[in-house]
Amino acid sequence: MSKIFKDLEDVVSKTSKQIEKGVGKLSSIIDVEAKKVDLKSQIGNHERKIRQAYTQLGEAYYQYVENNVEMKQANIIVDSIKANKKVIDLLSKQLEELK
Repeated sequence: MSKIFKDLEDVVSKTSKQIEKGVGKLSSIIDVEAKKVDLKSQIGNHERKIRQAYTQLGEAYYQYVENNVEMKQANIIVDSIKANKKVIDLLSKQLEELK
């Protein structure tokens, strides 16, 4: 009878070790996927900022052409676009490293 219990204990022990190993792998995969989602979200936010900056730049140019209003903020807007593009490049590289 004790042999059966010993065998059963061995099976349970091996099974629990396999489950622990599987849970560890799953946890690691979930962490990587969460990082990917976060990076994609950040990229989306910076892309939205770029679209807004392009809209501001277009409006400023329109006012310049139609009403001869000076484009005082154009350089600031262009710098903002450049900065956001650089951030997107860096985030995209980080995302690529996770794949």
